[in-house]
Amino acid sequence: MILAVFRLNGQLVLEGDRLAKEDGLTSAKWHVMGALIYFGEQNITVSRIASRMGLRRQGVQRIVNELCEMGLVVFKDNPYHKKAKQIVPTEEGLKRFNSVMQKQIPWANEHGGSLGSDELETALRVIRTISARLP
Repeated sequence: MILAVFRLNGQLVLEGDRLAKEDGLTSAKWHVMGALIYFGEQNITVSRIASRMGLRRQGVQRIVNELCEMGLVVFKDNPYHKKAKQIVPTEEGLKRFNSVMQKQIPWANEHGGSLGSDELETALRVIRTISARLP
């Protein structure tokens, strides 16, 4: 099962890179932008993204720095922490993220549309259960 999950992850990263390329993003950048947007918190920091997404802080920091250089996110002072800046997507960042999402919707329907909701719910429950049991 673990090897199947690793293979699926690799396939999803390649497909994500393909979907996001036209908008100047990679799967990793799209992933971090999604975390910023879907968590929708005012006080979202690199550490918080890393913790919630199960990623290493240093890797997220590198990606956020690249997104900032691209003008897709900005750093703002954090009233709760002197050093940990808040990260906020820019209008251009939102535009590019939404563009990739519009490509992802038909892709997801094409590749997952034949699965029933029961199958998808079972798969999601298994993945969440395994994830919750890991450190």
